[in-house]
Amino acid sequence: MAQKRSLLAKIFIRWALIAIWITVISPLVMYFVPHWTSNTDCTEWFIRDEATQECIEDTTIEITDEDSLDTQEKCEAQSWTWFEANNVCILPDAK
Repeated sequence: MAQKRSLLAKIFIRWALIAIWITVISPLVMYFVPHWTSNTDCTEWFIRDEATQECIEDTTIEITDEDSLDTQEKCEAQSWTWFEANNVCILPDAK
């Protein structure tokens, strides 16, 4: 005759199964829930229009002439590195 399990053993087994189930399901929930609730499917430089739900260009970002490091003098004044071959300013120690 099979020995009956104690009540404490049954509770422990059930809690262990619940913990295993939570461990398996929680990474899936953590991955998919933000993806489902996210309204930011627009690419860079675009934002979602609340009224039409379409991606429109973000006009709040303004790049002024003072911000750009398009000349060698401006680049070196900011302690960046001027890359002569492509006429572009790059971060120091960039490879």
